[in-house]
Amino acid sequence: MKYRPEIDGLRTIAVGSVILYHAGLAGFAGGFSGVDVFFVISGYLITTIIVGELDEGRFSILRFYERRARRILPALFFVLSVTALAAWYVLLPSDFEDFARAVLSTTLFYSNILFWMQSGYFEAASELNPLVHTWSLAVEEQYYIFFPLIAILVWRWRRRYFPHVLLALLALSFLICILAPMVYPHPKVQSAAFFMLPTRAWELLIGAGAALAFRYRRPRLEAVPMAAAQALSLLGLALILGTIAWLPAEGYPNGWGFLPTGGTALIILFARPGTWVNRLLSLKLLVGIGLISYSLYLWHQPVFALYRYAHVDHLSWIEICALIAVSIALAWVSWAWVERPFRHRNVVANPLLWSFSGAGAVVMLVIGGTILAGQGFPNRGWIGDYTYAGYTPDNRALRVDSWQPLEERAGYAGYRSAPERGNQAAWFDPEDPRVPLLLVGNSHSKDVYNTLAASETARARFQLARFGAEIVDLGRDPEPLLSAPAFRRAEVVMIVARYGTEDLPALTPLVERLETAGKQVVLVRNIFEFDIFGYYTLADRIIMQGLEAVETPEDMAALRARVNQAYYEEYATRGRRLQPALADDEIDRLAATYPDLIVLDRMDYICDREAARCLAAGPELEKTFYDYGHNTLQGARLFGAEVDRRAWLAPLLDRLEIRDEARN
Repeated sequence: MKYRPEIDGLRTIAVGSVILYHAGLAGFAGGFSGVDVFFVISGYLITTIIVGELDEGRFSILRFYERRARRILPALFFVLSVTALAAWYVLLPSDFEDFARAVLSTTLFYSNILFWMQSGYFEAASELNPLVHTWSLAVEEQYYIFFPLIAILVWRWRRRYFPHVLLALLALSFLICILAPMVYPHPKVQSAAFFMLPTRAWELLIGAGAALAFRYRRPRLEAVPMAAAQALSLLGLALILGTIAWLPAEGYPNGWGFLPTGGTALIILFARPGTWVNRLLSLKLLVGIGLISYSLYLWHQPVFALYRYAHVDHLSWIEICALIAVSIALAWVSWAWVERPFRHRNVVANPLLWSFSGAGAVVMLVIGGTILAGQGFPNRGWIGDYTYAGYTPDNRALRVDSWQPLEERAGYAGYRSAPERGNQAAWFDPEDPRVPLLLVGNSHSKDVYNTLAASETARARFQLARFGAEIVDLGRDPEPLLSAPAFRRAEVVMIVARYGTEDLPALTPLVERLETAGKQVVLVRNIFEFDIFGYYTLADRIIMQGLEAVETPEDMAALRARVNQAYYEEYATRGRRLQPALADDEIDRLAATYPDLIVLDRMDYICDREAARCLAAGPELEKTFYDYGHNTLQGARLFGAEVDRRAWLAPLLDRLEIRDEARN
């Protein structure tokens, strides 16, 4: 296959956009689409090789996988090894365990499935995951399990139908990508559309189609007038750059994914020598970075993620530039000393290649298994230095702990990620005289459940249950809620969520259905969202910077006061963010429309305006938040006492008393 330097230049644009997106720079909102460009390039190059060898009758599946192993495994295992060493010194135990799972899944090329099960690519936690970017490698390798086999079978059956088969597969994959989230509008389905092979294969198949066109229709492509080639290649570049600059992440890849992939195909087909795009992409600097783009892609995410994890602050321009420079330097080292030698049989013979690959895989599996067996090795290095009294920097562990009461009540450990079974359980005891109160909503309803469970007032008056769901889903289909045993017994339904713009249209029909069913409906406003610094909260930042000076109980009390005052200053100065403000406006409108509706505000027990403080840290420096606004279990206990002290439930209790008097 003839070398095309402009392809390496295109790789530079792809990897550069991904790096700048992960760096969080403005102007690269769609930088994640650089992966789509990589998919098309990969599909083009691999199909060119496979079809060429099939035409010549010398294609070998073993030789194909040998080339993939030479290309992928040495650099990957090298990066995983160094990253594991760095993670030992940086990551907290619970996140170190997650890292171990990522090592195992990356080694076995199913990390896309793991990350789909854990969280979405666009969630804040993903930028702190050193291996989240390996999802694309998993997609590619899964694709290359099936694609060569399909090519061989079709070639032996009817080779002239090969383009038709690819086109049919492309159309099927594209339709699944578009329609699945529309038919099943659930966050997990949308996340699957991003991570999974069936919804991404069409991008690689676009590259495969370009390879077939270039091989079998090359005279026609070369016959295209230079002016048209200029225009089409420029259009391709404009589509890629425009996508990188403004493409919205919401719902991606959806139809927008056709822009960067189509643009890449146009460049492959029409950026021939003499075009402006060819000249631009063939510049030595772009070609040079493109040559190390695979290693650069592997290195950039561990470098950024681990640095962010270890530093309790936002990245400055200087830090971003330094991290990019470090990534490039590491990429050059792994390209020059690992990638390049392994690509040549005369340097690394096949027996050595397979020995290295097998040994590398075993080592990675042992590393991952050992970390899991050691439960993240909680006594490593700096971690003990920042564990003081009730304080811990391990926010993920605090998040997991905060779900334990509900997991115990629901009766299974997977309740947090799959509440459906718990939703259909009979939570209420019909012999209990207390009022059945059902909390409905996303993870924030978990926080209020824990808070009310810690409140003496709530425990004395209410039985508690929870129905875990997104409000937008209940707006589309409320039947799972209406048919739930806990709902049928509930007298009070309290809706608690982080209301997004997509939830607001669902609130009115949901409130109507609940009131029609005879329920006393309570809407709880959005919580104010406090600042976070990568992995760490504002409380972490203040405590970790001031912990060394704590020597007496008075010092600890002063540090706690500093935390609580900082939270209040942020709340009082910045006010509610736009999205919560929009939700509050809709809740106010509903309160004016439905006189029986009760509206409560969590900020009334979180912050004390008279004392000018928010309860962000307890007497032993225990944090009340593990992120922007979710409560720790310790925080819920503190807030439960505040609910009692401030009579937060008084509007609901008064309404129930009036109702009981009317019944009597």
